[in-house]
Amino acid sequence: MLTDKIFKSINQFLKYGYIKTEEYRKKLIDYTLSLIKNKGEGEVTNLKERDEYYIVCDKIINEKKNDIRSITENNETLQDDLLKEVISFLESTNKKIINNKVKYEQEKKQIQSLMNYNEVQFRRKWKDIKSITSQYNDINHNFYEKEIEKSKNEKDRKKSIRDIKNAFVKAWNESFTKKIIKEELELIESERKKFIKDFYERIDKIKQLQGRLKPIFKELGRLWDLSSGDWTDSGIDVLIEYARMLENNHSLENFVDSLGRMRKAEIEYEEEIRKKIVYVSYYKPDPAFKEEVVGVTEGKDLNRLLPSELALLDEDLETIFFKKYIEGRLQNFEYSSKFLDYKAETIEERIKKQKENKKGPFILCVDTSASMNGTPEVIAKTLSFAFLKRAVEEDRKCYLISFSTKIETLELTSFKTSFKNVISFLQMSFQGGTDSTPALEHSLKMLKEENYKKADVVMISDFVMDKIPNDTEQKIIDAQKDKTRFHSLLIGSSQNEETIKIFNTNWVYDANDPK
Repeated sequence: MLTDKIFKSINQFLKYGYIKTEEYRKKLIDYTLSLIKNKGEGEVTNLKERDEYYIVCDKIINEKKNDIRSITENNETLQDDLLKEVISFLESTNKKIINNKVKYEQEKKQIQSLMNYNEVQFRRKWKDIKSITSQYNDINHNFYEKEIEKSKNEKDRKKSIRDIKNAFVKAWNESFTKKIIKEELELIESERKKFIKDFYERIDKIKQLQGRLKPIFKELGRLWDLSSGDWTDSGIDVLIEYARMLENNHSLENFVDSLGRMRKAEIEYEEEIRKKIVYVSYYKPDPAFKEEVVGVTEGKDLNRLLPSELALLDEDLETIFFKKYIEGRLQNFEYSSKFLDYKAETIEERIKKQKENKKGPFILCVDTSASMNGTPEVIAKTLSFAFLKRAVEEDRKCYLISFSTKIETLELTSFKTSFKNVISFLQMSFQGGTDSTPALEHSLKMLKEENYKKADVVMISDFVMDKIPNDTEQKIIDAQKDKTRFHSLLIGSSQNEETIKIFNTNWVYDANDPK
């Protein structure tokens, strides 16, 4: 079965793909996924035989099935990525097949034109037909020429020529179809070989990355993005080194955990209007039953006649009775009867429900000035790595702003790009003066972006810097009113008190006593 997540990711192909019908594409997706998940051959229903697309999926997956099994076991995200790659290949190949068919349009039209020839046209234009078909295939024209010549001696020559024409058209059509199928299969195989070269290389790289990065990250679901990158052992070694330092410094990991707990403590509620069906009881009139006399009416119901009307049945008055009966003007008792019934009514009710507490994004402002050289630099980089690690494992947004006299930003949304950028950050040297204002102003700007609304803003610094300008402070206060939290982590003990007072929480890291 396809998961909702996979359905969403390949919905464009499913709904609007070029390959056959939507029902066929759904079965093809299901089949390919079953191969990736190593559940044996996928179920193919309502198909007499597997066609070229099923066969090419078999080849792609089964030629590397052991490696695919090892990297995707219990990893639905990676299974999803592999499925999307294979489906994307099939779709692009099918488009090439469609484009390739354009060159056959002329021959197709000539076959259709020949089908409309009558016997006389076929016989008279045989030389032209022979010349045209010689360009496209190797039909045995001598055989048909002999048959045309023999038809001269046939009693029913017209029928004989018609049979020869039909046989020739059939032979041409079969040759035409075989030629197209042959070229399609050759194109599919050629494209498959090109595809698997990169596809298998990335699978091999994932195996290597899994072995190197598994000790660092609990969740490696997004490795497919990384597999297309140009990775070096030295880059991975940097990650491993900082992972080791983080493992030996639980206080930094605890700091990240604490921020997460503070966010969870702020339970928000939202009002929701729900429609509810209730059943209301009421008494419904039923004129068919005689329960209570409520008046007199006119009609022709003999069972409800007033006694005075019966007097009209006298021989002298019966004509009047029958006239009133025909006109429906006989006086009848009017009865009222009620029974208890129920009807459904839709009502609206307002309820308060707890908002889904999604794990929010981080905006990190990291001081990379010269005053942070040495231990503060190592601590700042290790903590930045801790935030990245958490963002990867919990699929959270993370935005890094490094600042000295100017700022540099890293959007850590793309898994592949993020790692390269973080490695560059971890390998850089801290230098220059300190100006935190541009970093704070940029973080305030990012808070207006959809992905970073109500993000936790964390500044990591020794806070040896000038006081934050009043207008920037006011913007921070306004953001705090909108439930954005600003946190500071002080590395050292020489902070500017006027600077850190604006933050919601202030943390201190003592290098001499990291616990």
